[in-house]
Amino acid sequence: MNKLSLLTAVLAVFLFLGCISGPEPVVVTTTQPTGDTIKKPVTTTLNEVVKDYRKAVSESDVSSCDRMDNPRLKDICIRDIAVKEGKASLCSKIETANLKDICYYKIAVNNKDNTVCNRISTEFIKKSCMEKT
Repeated sequence: MNKLSLLTAVLAVFLFLGCISGPEPVVVTTTQPTGDTIKKPVTTTLNEVVKDYRKAVSESDVSSCDRMDNPRLKDICIRDIAVKEGKASLCSKIETANLKDICYYKIAVNNKDNTVCNRISTEFIKKSCMEKT
């Protein structure tokens, strides 16, 4: 028996016995605000995530953003809708502090409304906002 045939036979036995399996599913672990840790397999592809994000922003559908698994992408989605619509009230839904500040900043500058600058928590961003509005 030549080496290739022997290797093929050994591989077939391993596959038959289940010793070699396909790749393990990718699992994402997230920590909820309550402190609970949730592990769940990734079931969507990057293309699907990007497609969902683009659709949510193009349709200004904040509820679609709210359903996103990735907290940062959820915040970016809400920020982009808030800026597109010029609605500072949506910025308050953003959990990531710097993204929330950027949301308020962009809306204040775009609308030339310095009252929105007062909602910014980072002083140097607030100062820049006041100067630009």
